[in-house]
Amino acid sequence: MSKFVKRSQLQKIYFDRVIHLYFEENLGYTQISHLVPIGRTTILEWVHRYLDSGLDEVIEMKAKKKKCYDRDHLKQYLH
Repeated sequence: MSKFVKRSQLQKIYFDRVIHLYFEENLGYTQISHLVPIGRTTILEWVHRYLDSGLDEVIEMKAKKKKCYDRDHLKQYLH
């Protein structure tokens, strides 16, 4: 078994979690990248792809200040 995971497999595993953390929990790309084994650039691509795909209804984005959390608080979103 290979120790490397294909990008498509990572997307199947983590895409929904990344989208949830970004839109529902208001975490930034860097904060999310500390929680899941995905780089900031890939997270950015996934968010843009989600917005472009028209999934669900259009999400109304408001200018919000991103929350800052310590690592212990962020660990609750891993499960």
